[in-house]
Amino acid sequence: MKAQTPAKGISESSSWDDAKIYHIECDCTCEDHAVDTWIEADAEPDFGVNVTFYVKTWTPYSLSADGMWKRIKKAYNVLVKGVDTQEHGILLKEQAALNWVAAVQGAISDFQDLK
Repeated sequence: MKAQTPAKGISESSSWDDAKIYHIECDCTCEDHAVDTWIEADAEPDFGVNVTFYVKTWTPYSLSADGMWKRIKKAYNVLVKGVDTQEHGILLKEQAALNWVAAVQGAISDFQDLK
């Protein structure tokens, strides 16, 4: 299996000389699960690439006492500790995963041309 052009599940949203933005669709087709990714040439000489993922996260609402307590605890952690740990998963079929890898490799290759 090889990477596709155009890439299924991965689309380039924008690009500059030192940055590319990709939109990665989740195979569950829910837009809330999609991920926007910035791949940037890193200004630090010891690092080549900076990859940043932007995801939507949510805290399920529940009317139960336990569900409400969990939401209050999360809000407390953000307000008092400044931290809340969340996770986000994205489902990729094999072809979309290969396309994502090819997109990252292509961005790295483009950035190396800048040096």
